[in-house]
Amino acid sequence: MKKILLGAAAVALLGAGACTINGAKPAPQLSFANYQPVTLNVMSADVVESFNNANDAQDVSSQFVITPAEAVRRYAGNRWKASGSGDGTFTIVIEDSRVHVRQIPQNNKVLKWADAGTEDEYHVYLGLRVTPQPSGFNGRMGPTTIKMDRTLVMPSSVTLEEREMRQVAFLEKLIADVDVRINDAVNAAPAIRN
Repeated sequence: MKKILLGAAAVALLGAGACTINGAKPAPQLSFANYQPVTLNVMSADVVESFNNANDAQDVSSQFVITPAEAVRRYAGNRWKASGSGDGTFTIVIEDSRVHVRQIPQNNKVLKWADAGTEDEYHVYLGLRVTPQPSGFNGRMGPTTIKMDRTLVMPSSVTLEEREMRQVAFLEKLIADVDVRINDAVNAAPAIRN
C-alpha cells in the first residue's frame, strides 16, 4: 500500500513539475526612439543631476516604471546629440525630480465596503535648467528654466500591469511637453542647430 501511495505521489510531483506557469509580462520600456535625433553645433551635450531626494520622505519616484529623472536622461540621450566640433556645450541640468502620492477616499459605500474605494494621486515635480551655448558664439546665453508639476490619478484597484501602462503613458506625455520647451530654448540660441 505504501508503495502505491509513494508511486502516486511521485507521479503527481512529476506531473506538477512539468506544468509551466506563464510569468507576468515585462514592464513596458521607455526608449524615446520616436524622437528624431538632433545634432547640435556643440562639442558636448550632457545631462547632469543636481537634486537630492534623500531628505524627502514623501518621494516615491522609485515606485514608477522609471523615475522622471531617468526618463529625461533617456529622452535627452536619444534626442540631443553633439557634433563634437567647436567649443560649444548643451547642458540639461535636472534640478528637481520627485513623485509624491496620496490616497483619495471615494464616497461610494459599496467600494469602501470592498476596500476598493480609494484612488492614488501622484504628483510629479520636474525642474530642468537648459543651457545651449553654440560653438563660436561669443556672448553668454542665459539658461531656460523648465518647471513641470503634473498629477496622475489612478484607482488603487488596477492591476500592476495596468498601473505600469498608465505610468508609461503619463511619462511619455510629460516628456513630450519637456521636448516642446527644450526645442523653444534651442530655437532661441543662434547657430546651435547643425
